[in-house]
Amino acid sequence: MTVHGQDDNVQDGNKPYKILTGPAASTDAGYEDRNADDVDLVNVDDDSAGITVSLAEGPTSEAGGTTTFTVVLNSEPTSAVSIPVESSNPAEGTITVTSIDFTTTNWAAPQTITVTGQDDAISDGDQDYEITLGNPTSADTNYSGIDPNDVALVNTDNDSAGIDVSPASGNLSEDGTSATFEIVLNSQPTSAVTIPLAVSDSSEASLAVSAITFTPGNWSTIKQVTVTGVDDNVKDGNQQTKVLTGTVTSNDGEYAGKNPADVNITTLDDDSAFVNVVQPTQKETGEAPGSPTVTFTVVLTSAPSSSVTIPLSSSAPGEGLIVSPASAELVFDDSNWDIPQTVTVEGVQDDGTVDGNPMYSIELGMAQSADTNYDGFDPADVTGLLNIDDDAL
Repeated sequence: MTVHGQDDNVQDGNKPYKILTGPAASTDAGYEDRNADDVDLVNVDDDSAGITVSLAEGPTSEAGGTTTFTVVLNSEPTSAVSIPVESSNPAEGTITVTSIDFTTTNWAAPQTITVTGQDDAISDGDQDYEITLGNPTSADTNYSGIDPNDVALVNTDNDSAGIDVSPASGNLSEDGTSATFEIVLNSQPTSAVTIPLAVSDSSEASLAVSAITFTPGNWSTIKQVTVTGVDDNVKDGNQQTKVLTGTVTSNDGEYAGKNPADVNITTLDDDSAFVNVVQPTQKETGEAPGSPTVTFTVVLTSAPSSSVTIPLSSSAPGEGLIVSPASAELVFDDSNWDIPQTVTVEGVQDDGTVDGNPMYSIELGMAQSADTNYDGFDPADVTGLLNIDDDAL
């Protein structure tokens, strides 16, 4: 007689059982009702309680990328089995269940767990974390004491520490016109980020602030920086200037030491090189003692880069003389260019000739200067002066 063991899928150990031999039935009185001994046997158990946890299919990502793994029991439990499950770092990856539940009917069907990557906006590199599976809860003592394997995962970072600096919104002007540019961080810092600001030429532009600071709370808020033109009083044409963004200071190693792009700025010049001669309203001198004098003023319209000398002369020295300045020349430099200088003219007294009221001029010669904006400039002469005659026939 051959006896075959039966598989029950339950870890229940080796099970003894008997092949029962009943009383014989025969017309031979010698065998009738004889009862052979029963046969003792053991069915050896081939089942083992265990929990198989697969490896994850791949990493999660901060862009919302998911991965999966499966969990299945190795043998049929005698009672329901509930396995607690959680993420070791929900800021990096999350799951939608808190437990995995098996029964005596679904124990052999693998259950799939989906893990979703979470975005933290911080440039912190790829982060390791785990989905942890705790000790099961079950009335089946073969399963209640098992500690399943945890699932190791990586959440790939999609953030990069960087600083975006926009171009200037327009040109500056020496009349005080302003322009703006914007700065914002690309990722959330772990501590404050300070960016120093300066201009490459403070005679052309100025800043309202010397630094801007971002915090972990306002890192994504665009900061606007205002740059204002400065009047230098010099005819130097439109000037190229830079707003210098200095090296970042921060306790966040991803941002510390970064040097954002500088901002190019143009300051439009509003100055002109011109010698302004203010013509006199009173144009008569006289030969008689005590006659009035004629005065007029001369001033530059912009600061020269070098001294400017303007010679003075009378078109009729016998009728009108320059008495001030005694040198008969005007000298301007960067300290007095905007202060009007007065020229005084008086008539030559009593020439003893009946010559009527002669007309003459005070002539301003070409300016002499190493500043090419002024050198060779020919100012307006003072014309139409009269020297009143005091002689008679």
